[in-house]
Amino acid sequence: MTETTKMGIPVDLAAIETARDLLFHGSGGPIATRTPLVPSDPLSNQLGCRVWLKLENLQKTGSYKIRGAYNNIANLTPEQAQAGIVTASAGNHAQGVALAAAAFGIADRTTVFVPIGTPRVKQENTRAYGVDVYEVGENFDLARDHAYAQAAESSRVFIEPFDDWRTITGQGTIGLEMLDDLPSAKAIMSPVGGGGLIAGIALAVEGRESSTSVIGVEADGAACLVWALDRDAPDAMPHPPRTQIADGIKVSRIGERPFLVAKKLIGRERVMTVPDTEIVAAIADLMVYAKIIAEGAGATALAGLRDIQLGRVPSIPPFGQDDDVIVLVSGGNIDPSFSWRILYEQSVPNLLVLRIAMPDRPGELLRMLLPIAHLNVNIIDVDVNRLDARPRMGERIVELCVAITAQAQADSLLIALQTKGYNVLVSRWQDPRLDRTGNLSRSILTPDRSFGPTTREASDA
Repeated sequence: MTETTKMGIPVDLAAIETARDLLFHGSGGPIATRTPLVPSDPLSNQLGCRVWLKLENLQKTGSYKIRGAYNNIANLTPEQAQAGIVTASAGNHAQGVALAAAAFGIADRTTVFVPIGTPRVKQENTRAYGVDVYEVGENFDLARDHAYAQAAESSRVFIEPFDDWRTITGQGTIGLEMLDDLPSAKAIMSPVGGGGLIAGIALAVEGRESSTSVIGVEADGAACLVWALDRDAPDAMPHPPRTQIADGIKVSRIGERPFLVAKKLIGRERVMTVPDTEIVAAIADLMVYAKIIAEGAGATALAGLRDIQLGRVPSIPPFGQDDDVIVLVSGGNIDPSFSWRILYEQSVPNLLVLRIAMPDRPGELLRMLLPIAHLNVNIIDVDVNRLDARPRMGERIVELCVAITAQAQADSLLIALQTKGYNVLVSRWQDPRLDRTGNLSRSILTPDRSFGPTTREASDA
């Protein structure tokens, strides 16, 4: 009897190795991709440890989920497979189930429920395999309730996305690959949603008798594992999960089986949370420094490592320069327009927004813009408002949005405008990047300020 079996966990190293053989050496050929583990010198230099990226975003369907879904469906009886299957997903598990169902010839008997607002790219990719996809409920939990009801009504098997030992076993194959490629790893950073992924990895590490630590990272608003470990029970959080970025781990209740594994093999001290703002920054870091496209859930582990290295996690000391740390990039199914927006907002300088009273006469706008050009300031937007009733007779309000790199540059611009005789009514700093509290913009240097306002403008503020 293995140690995990003694703990009431019916998954051991042999089971995970069997799942790996099924995924890569089945009669129909490999169903999954053995994804690369690559070092990142830029991220290593920034974070002060040796960073390795496990690129499950390059997996078939764009995430690791095919591993657990295929292992689960492969173990159905012929009668169960013939009847068809039902599942619920935030998007990535749906694609894994769809691919597996297509491989077993049961796509036409597969129904998938996803939450309303699930990224279109995930829905479209799932439908491409020939399965039925329905948007129901405002979050994963409600979509799963619909799926449970549909499975019971139609006498079909529900394919659990995380709370099933066969799913967990399939996800554990990632752990074997990481340990095969880097047995010296000090730690593995894994995102946590329902818990199937981190449970499978922890069981693989335990089965190999490795000293590698497994560290879980959750989104602040969807910290269901932290909630459960703090209460010693896999209870649901008292509110719906809240994360605008990491929809793939937007779960309010940890699975009972992953909770059992986490309690026995990981522990509360090795599970942490990060805000959406840091997940956004991690998405941008992966694009800029590693040329990797990751979705929110896929970048969560990197956000966690950054917090550790900044000393923000009391229970986990920062890693040293000689420590090898694996960051699991679990998926890359992100809307292209959204990834572009993140990259832009994370890379542009701070924005200075100016409202200026300008004489209403030909050529005045050009005269006003010349000082900005001489200061090498990039103008993002110009809006001339001819309908604003607040300026004095013969004046118009111009709103400028310019990219600023430092307070000194902003001060030079304001002085230049005032020297030319322009009345800067309102100026404010606006950081296009999200802050730790999740606001879309914030004043990062000073609160909104007025420079030489008129009496009317001051009274309106």
